[in-house]
Amino acid sequence: GAEAKRAARDAAAAGPAAAGGCKQHGHPRLRMQRKGCSVVRATGSPAEAESIQADPGGESASRAALDKLKVLTFNTLAPCYFRSEGVYESSSPQSASARHRNIIRVLRDEAADVCCLQEFWFNDQLHALYEQELGDMYSFHTLKRIRSEDGVAILVRKKTADVVSKYDISFREHSKFGHDRVALVAIVQLRVDVAGSGSYGAEVRRGLGQTAPVAFVTSHLTYPHHKLDEFSRLEQSRVMVDEAKAYVEAICPPQTPIVIAGDFNATEDDEVCETMKQSGYLDAFADVTGAMAPPGRITHCDHRRQQKGVDYIWLSHSGGELWEDAGAAAAGGEGSGQGKDRRRSGEVPRIGLRPVDAYLLPQDVSANTIMKRPAFSAIKAAQVADQAGGRVEAGGSDAKLSWNDWCNMSDHRPMVAIFSVST
Repeated sequence: GAEAKRAARDAAAAGPAAAGGCKQHGHPRLRMQRKGCSVVRATGSPAEAESIQADPGGESASRAALDKLKVLTFNTLAPCYFRSEGVYESSSPQSASARHRNIIRVLRDEAADVCCLQEFWFNDQLHALYEQELGDMYSFHTLKRIRSEDGVAILVRKKTADVVSKYDISFREHSKFGHDRVALVAIVQLRVDVAGSGSYGAEVRRGLGQTAPVAFVTSHLTYPHHKLDEFSRLEQSRVMVDEAKAYVEAICPPQTPIVIAGDFNATEDDEVCETMKQSGYLDAFADVTGAMAPPGRITHCDHRRQQKGVDYIWLSHSGGELWEDAGAAAAGGEGSGQGKDRRRSGEVPRIGLRPVDAYLLPQDVSANTIMKRPAFSAIKAAQVADQAGGRVEAGGSDAKLSWNDWCNMSDHRPMVAIFSVST
């Protein structure tokens, strides 16, 4: 269980020595080894090892330097949980398709570099729809809950980043209060302009890029129906922070930034959020906008019609330390010299992130606007052609969808944070 995973993680930190290849819940253990700033992922013998690489097609064929990083988190409301007018949406494929086509359009329009999705429904047809409509833009990385129909997903834009390693966290393996909840960690290599070189090309595609990675984590914590759920949710947050930190420290350079985004089912004054802050994480949305819990921000209208701010994009403290180094350099400190020495020595430059903007979608609706519960009969099809299986075209979702349409898209609002990127 958890001890085996820790052993695999520790073996990764040691270098080429392979970790165990045991299987649990039908999922093979990851075998990893350090290779520059890439991580080799294997599911069987060493001969089967392969690096996780971006698809050379689609947007990845056109590579661009990144000085801003846009991160989106969205609980998409799995059809197996969406009940309206006495029925579950999973029994109405047409309704589910129309609603998720609107979600897909929003994702295409927003064009975030990293999308963290919760309640991602592992239905073959819906999964295929996402791949079909977004596969040209994004690489898909998913983790299903063990006993449920949904899970989480991280979509990484091919044009600006590569995923070089992944780590699955099942909370029940680490705590008897973990419930059937999971977290997914993706180690991502961004294409940023190092020392003005502007050169990425084949080196990045081989996992031998010029920059250190950034870790992204997404999860959906337990809804607090009662005291036991509240304790379980707190345990889940602690496991997520500890396991993600240990994994990143085992295979990444020191002070690698960690971004944790998802549905925490916790308001700003909750103990879960206090745990995140005490663990060194910054609430990016609150930092930029100053909006805390309701009435500052409302991201969720739950099944009890309570209006809450429960979705977050957190940045680890180490993610912003490079900006402090830059400030010291400007004041005559040693930050600049250290950076130059690091580049001269050939060490991979690390990434620094700083939140500079944040908002909820749609942007023209204030963050404290009261939400409505979604309903089947009010769901607007993305296009007439969608009903016949047409492609979802990007462009103008903010203008074309009313506030009612947005509320019927999910019982959550999408949150976006934009970070400045430094090396």
